[in-house]
Amino acid sequence: MSKSDRLAVIEDRPSRLLVVSDYGWPAGGAEQFVWELVSRARTQYDCRLLTWDGAVLNPLGPEATLTVRFGDLRAAWDAFGWADAVLVVTSFNMRLLARLAVDYVNAHETDVISVVQTSGHSAPAASSTPQQDKWLADLVRRSRAVIPVSDAVRTALVELVGHDQVLPPMTIVENGARLSVAQPVQRGRRCVSFIGRPELQKGWPLFLRLVNDLQDSDLRFAANTVSVAPQPVPTRIEHSMLLDGQQLLKFFETTDLLVVPYLHADGLPLAILEAINCGVPIIGFDAPGVGPILQRHGQPCLAPSYDGLLDTVREWNIGNLTVTPPVPGEVAGWDEQVGKILTVVKMAIS
Repeated sequence: MSKSDRLAVIEDRPSRLLVVSDYGWPAGGAEQFVWELVSRARTQYDCRLLTWDGAVLNPLGPEATLTVRFGDLRAAWDAFGWADAVLVVTSFNMRLLARLAVDYVNAHETDVISVVQTSGHSAPAASSTPQQDKWLADLVRRSRAVIPVSDAVRTALVELVGHDQVLPPMTIVENGARLSVAQPVQRGRRCVSFIGRPELQKGWPLFLRLVNDLQDSDLRFAANTVSVAPQPVPTRIEHSMLLDGQQLLKFFETTDLLVVPYLHADGLPLAILEAINCGVPIIGFDAPGVGPILQRHGQPCLAPSYDGLLDTVREWNIGNLTVTPPVPGEVAGWDEQVGKILTVVKMAIS
């Protein structure tokens, strides 16, 4: 069906928007973003989500989720065929459903809008990096509109596709946060916390070293991990996992210093955004997607060095360093940010 024929059909029913997501970490930031996006898009469109695992990304019930089991191309192709427009949520770590979306829209007159979450790869040395770059460049060229989540992402996409190429309109829409507090919390110098997936790229091994090297101090340590349980957890760490909103607010309230030694690009550091919105002092590394956020909100941003992290936390603990808490509520909420994304979608497909 040509685009003109499809537009004639759309006049008699709500527009169909297919959101495509390859993300699949329980309680991960990107997954939470997709939930919010689909929930709000359904107020304007007949919206469905195409993903791998309906149990992970299923905020509104089975009728809202189309699942590709065992990589079944037939199921994915039928889902794309149902849609009037496709919204691909992806990153430089581009995966297979996003690539299938490109293949489909190249063969059909279907509008595609892309949201790009990172300015680089989380594993730059991976042998698949050149192929992922090619796929992402193909998606950007084919998109009716591109939504980078920061100026750094926009710059990276221009570099990827080439300055001599004609690019689709790019509208920066930064990521938002769910949680916030109205007033600052009184904090001491007692509890150092970690939040995120317990993996190398999030700096989990560095946090474990920090706990070990500061075992003779008066500090206590807490960690809230998501997606997978760390094994083992040292007894000195007060460990929690997959906290709900109220529990997470309590976690932030009892944290005196949050350390975020992320080592690679992070497109949606939801935990950091929400900690900022809750006025939690933060020390972190100057990693892509993280460093600019910390700097904007006046938080110490270190070169990626464990020794530097250890020295900084020690200086803070003994009172030689003050980390001024960020102002609560400075990060925009998801209602506002997702609304901006849907405005771009509406303009692209109208």
